Amino acid sequence: MNTSNRYIVYLLYFLLTIPAVMMLFKFIEPRKLASIFAATLFITCSLLPIWGEFRNKTKTTFVFWAAIGFLVLFSAPMIIVRLVNYDVDFSSITFGPITGPEFHRYSNYGFIILLTSTIVDYIQTRRSAATTHKG
Repeated sequence: MNTSNRYIVYLLYFLLTIPAVMMLFKFIEPRKLASIFAATLFITCSLLPIWGEFRNKTKTTFVFWAAIGFLVLFSAPMIIVRLVNYDVDFSSITFGPITGPEFHRYSNYGFIILLTSTIVDYIQTRRSAATTHKG
């Protein structure tokens, strides 16, 4: 896949994940089950760019490292703790000293970093390609 096009694919996937998660919580009961599906989508938000960057031998990109960080710091812990505490209300779950809702809020910031890193890499790739074509 063309270098800059893969960032568009990542970005579209990330942006489509948001309404998909909203739909999951709207139509799937119990909400705990919807949260497992949502967490799986967020894990794929990390795995897609990790796989794509490995495939393109570009493991120094911002999105590659942001995706690893999002997976390790937020997506994987969220689904693991949710599965281990499936019968517990999410607001009662803790991630060390952090409550479930606080952890979820922090994971939103992690997702924003993932989105931003994709845009930054896209812009850098486009600039690099423009410079290469001029020279």
